[in-house]
Amino acid sequence: MAGETGQTVEDYQGKFIKTRPLPGLNFGAKGNNEAMFLDEINSMGYRATEFDTIDWNEAIVCFGCSMVYGVGLKKEDTWTYKLEKATGRPVINMGLPAGSNQANMHNQIALREISKPYAVVNSWSSTLRDVAWSEHIQYPHHLGSWSLDPKVVSEEVAEKTNGWWEIAMNDVNIVRTQQLLYRTAQILWEDTKHIQFTWFHDTHKLFKCRFMRYLDIASDQSHPGPNTATQVSEYIKNSTKLNRLLFVKCT
Repeated sequence: MAGETGQTVEDYQGKFIKTRPLPGLNFGAKGNNEAMFLDEINSMGYRATEFDTIDWNEAIVCFGCSMVYGVGLKKEDTWTYKLEKATGRPVINMGLPAGSNQANMHNQIALREISKPYAVVNSWSSTLRDVAWSEHIQYPHHLGSWSLDPKVVSEEVAEKTNGWWEIAMNDVNIVRTQQLLYRTAQILWEDTKHIQFTWFHDTHKLFKCRFMRYLDIASDQSHPGPNTATQVSEYIKNSTKLNRLLFVKCT
C-alpha cells in the first residue's frame, strides 16, 4: 500500500535533495507545454508523484541526471514511464537535471534509511561533475563543464568555480571520489535487484558498466530521444537481474 512506510512530506523534504524543475526546456519548444509539464512534477521538484504516496517497497527507483529526468521528452516518452508500463510496477523517476553521482548518492542513502525498494536502477552520471551545498540557497548548485561557461554563469561565479575545478577535477581526486561512490552503491544495494549503466564515456571507463548509445535525440537536440528511451526500457526489462522481478506483477 502507498505510504506504508509512515513517512510524511516533511520527512522526505528533510532527507532528499530538493531540485529545481525545468519547465519549458523539457519540451524544447513553443506554446503551452510549460503548463503541462508543471502538472507532472511533485513538491520536491521531481518528475514523480508525491513521495509520501509511493509504496517504495514495491517500486523500481531510478537514479541519475537529466538522462533519467527526461529533458526534451514528454512524460510518456521517458524510459521510466515506458519501464513502468512494461513491468506493471511503479517506476520512480529520481532524475536530477545536471545532477552528479555525489548528489544521487545522497538520495540513495536517504532512500535506504526510509525503505528497501524492490529494485534500483543507477544511470550513472559523468565523473566530471560535483555538487556545492550552501545553507543560503534552497537548491544545491550542480557543477560541471557548464560552470565555466560565461554564457551560463557570471564571470565572478566562473572565476570561483575555476578554483574548485582545479582542485576537485584532478585525476587522483576524481578516481578516489567516484570509486568510493560506486562501491557505496554496491554495498547499499547488495540485497536488492540493482541495474547499472551510463551515457558517459568517462564513467564507462572508470566503472566498467554498460555504455548506453543514442538511437535518436529529444526535442532539445541534446538528450536521448523516445526511441532511445524504448531501448533503455527493454534493456532493463530483459536484464538477467530483473527477469524474476518483471512478471511478478503482470501475471
